[in-house]
Formats: sequence, C-alpha cells, structure tokens
Amino acid sequence: MKKLTSIDLFAGIGGMRLSFESACKNLNIKPETVFYSEINNTCREVYNKNFKKTNVWTDIKLISKKLINKEIPNHDILLAGFPCQPFSQAGVVKRNSLNKSHGFNDKIQGNLFFNILDIINIKKPKAFLLENVKHLANYNKGKILKKILLSLRQNYFVPDPKILNASDFGLAQKRERIYIVGFLKDVNVNFNYPSPTYKNTQVKDFLDKKVNKSFIISDRLWIGYKKRRMKNKKLGKGFGYKL
Repeated sequence: MKKLTSIDLFAGIGGMRLSFESACKNLNIKPETVFYSEINNTCREVYNKNFKKTNVWTDIKLISKKLINKEIPNHDILLAGFPCQPFSQAGVVKRNSLNKSHGFNDKIQGNLFFNILDIINIKKPKAFLLENVKHLANYNKGKILKKILLSLRQNYFVPDPKILNASDFGLAQKRERIYIVGFLKDVNVNFNYPSPTYKNTQVKDFLDKKVNKSFIISDRLWIGYKKRRMKNKKLGKGFGYKL
C-alpha cells in the first residue's frame, strides 16, 4: 500500500488531518502525520486524545529558518489552516476599532503565512493545502492574495484558489473558505477542485441518540425557559429559543 506523510500546521483539534486521513483511506493510501503544531493548550489536549502520539510544536514562530530541517520531518504534503482573524471582515473591523494592525501588518497572527512559506521552500513537500476565510480573496483589494500566490508559485504549480462552502459537501454548516493548493513543478499532476455533492445534512443526522445527563438541562430550568419566552413575547422582546 502506498504511503503519504504529512504535517499539520495550526492544527486546532485536527479537522484537516481527519479529512486528509479519510481521503487517503478512500484511495487505499496509508496516511501518516509526522508532525503537528498548535499553540492552544486545550486544542492540543483534544488533538492528542483524537490521534495517536505525534511530534508536536507549540509556537511555529519559534522554528527559525535555521531550525526547520532539524525540527520538522520530511513530508509529502503540508496542511495548514493558518489564522484567519487578521483577514476576516469581523477581525479587520475589530482591529480597526481597537487601533490595531491587521493583515500582514499583524505581527502576532497576520504574518504567520511566511513561516509556512519558509517550511515549504526548505522542506519542499510534493504538495500543500492551505485554508483561510473567503475574505482573504478580497482583503486589501486582493493584493495580499496576489502576494501569497506569487511567492508560492516560485517553486510550485498553484492553480487559482477557489472558495468552497462546506454545506455543499454534506456538512450541516454554511462555512465558506478559500483553498490554496500547490504541487512541486516536477510532479506530474492533473488537479481539479471537487464538485459539490449537495448532500442535505442536518444536525439531527449526527447527534447522539443517548446523551449523558450532565449535558441535559433540568426540568426546572426548562420550565423557566418556557415561562421566560412567553413573558418576553408578550412584552415584545426578542429573548427566547427555537427548536
């Protein structure tokens, strides 16, 4: 069986890794994640429970160019859902209101793409998959995305990015994200973005049928919610709930 190794940057609790491993198994390929990075302690705790022990690094910024070959294993595919807050519409508005920098000028989260770029250019994986909010496409009139693509295309074939909506692929959530993929120029590949399945999935399709009582509100609290809803409705107020 063919094997593909990967690294999982800004991993969260492992959503992208889970998708990658699922895709590999569908293609009869053995996936192996050899390294992941995640700065959030709670996310790492969940990640480590979801997956077998994997080499981990917390703050990817602490891996300088000189340390990349030493600290990051060789890999076939690089996965990275790099921080989106500096490029999202809500994030930009919030940062402007606080008189804080956004985009690449945000030196805490906004310039982390360049850490990814350093790893890509030094380790030269066969392919990469990057993900971010759809507003990255229009942020600063598209100049940032253009800069990202120019830098990636130095060594890689990078098709034009595409915005995909998770709800078009069987998820019970409208989640539009921009995807950027790239392949080493000497790798023979015929790439097309996936076509939507438009599978209709609702939350009830995957919720547990039997739930621990610790997750269920008491009868007394439920009665209180219903009374509060009726009271507020009579007063013309919006507080309530919907089933």
